[in-house]
Amino acid sequence: MRKLKTSELNRKNIQEFQNAEKSPVVIVLDNVRSMNNVGSIFRTSDAFLVEKIYLCGITGTPPHREITKTAIGAEKSVNWEYHQNTLEVVNQLKSEGYTVYSIEQASDSADLMHMDYPQGKIAFVFGNEIDGVQQDVINASHHCLEIPQLGTKHSFNVAVTCGIVLWDFIKFRNIHLSKLSIGLLAVLFAFSSCTNNSNSHPPKQNDVLSKESDGILMNNSSTDKIDKMDSLKALSVKSDEVNKNKILNINPDEYFKQADYSVLISYSIDCPMCNRYTADLVGIQKEIVNINKVHTILKKGRELPKFQFGLIKVNSDEVWDMDGFNPPIPEIMMNDTDHRFVKRLKMNVYPEAVVVNSNGEILYKGKIDDRAVSTGVTRSTATEKYLSQAINQLNLGKKVTTPSTRAQGCFIETK
Repeated sequence: MRKLKTSELNRKNIQEFQNAEKSPVVIVLDNVRSMNNVGSIFRTSDAFLVEKIYLCGITGTPPHREITKTAIGAEKSVNWEYHQNTLEVVNQLKSEGYTVYSIEQASDSADLMHMDYPQGKIAFVFGNEIDGVQQDVINASHHCLEIPQLGTKHSFNVAVTCGIVLWDFIKFRNIHLSKLSIGLLAVLFAFSSCTNNSNSHPPKQNDVLSKESDGILMNNSSTDKIDKMDSLKALSVKSDEVNKNKILNINPDEYFKQADYSVLISYSIDCPMCNRYTADLVGIQKEIVNINKVHTILKKGRELPKFQFGLIKVNSDEVWDMDGFNPPIPEIMMNDTDHRFVKRLKMNVYPEAVVVNSNGEILYKGKIDDRAVSTGVTRSTATEKYLSQAINQLNLGKKVTTPSTRAQGCFIETK
């Protein structure tokens, strides 16, 4: 291993940066005094392809030698505007469809550790080094966001704060800038265009099967009443041994090609969160079986997709049939000994759901539903069933309106 030379980093020049598709995020600096902090924020914004920086109030503007000292030229690549009034900028961004987050310790601030950012455009407001974000700007923002701290100090440097928040947002949106082309970034961002589709909501409680003009919408609410033992008997078509021989050594991309869409869930019996979802997983797998059965009967009109479901056994040394215990869905359990599926799908926790097309492109990744608020904290019932919603939308030939959420569960230690 050796350090790379600057010439080996393949960085964009200023023209390439300005022509590149930007991340759907802008920065608003509310009366930031230090020119060095402003320059550092320019440099961080360049690294994450930020759309624009709004410099407000007493915030310094380029050209200035103190800004250039820490921006090291990023002030020439990143677009910026100066405005006297921060509140006017925030109101303008809201009118343009941005969700505005003030980064501030407030009575109802959200914890960065457990953030689920909405789709669409985001604006982050960072405040003065002493007084923080102005109260009227906080009042106008949609939310406040706070970075948890463990020591004796109550705040981070504003430039450090900006770096932490931007990294968390980019990571959450699965925008891996070092690996993805700008074209693929554009595809990821395009998913947000369906968020206002009135036909894209999950089916309501007690719906059984409802037809729409362009396809079949399957029920996903019956899982609450599934009897676990009866479901296991009905679904146990193949033995564990047959399944292991079939799935154990398969390459992930070869597996994806077996169907139009693969629904995969990381699972471990040692994780309490996984155990809470056992009945739900049985219900989702049964739903997929029913979808494929309906499509076998209705081979008319548009071409209907085929789904397959896999439960990834994360910890290969677990004995799932110990003391009479059986995996929740034995016929599709995959023993991911070398963590090939986990690494290929960039799974970080279990349970985590991923929906992949036949080309291996991730169309949904994250929570099964929104019962898991944070580690160890759950709601009694789900208000959003993200995985079932994604399955139904793909079944209807639509885009997934929520392509990513942040899964909560037990950490996966990969080999």
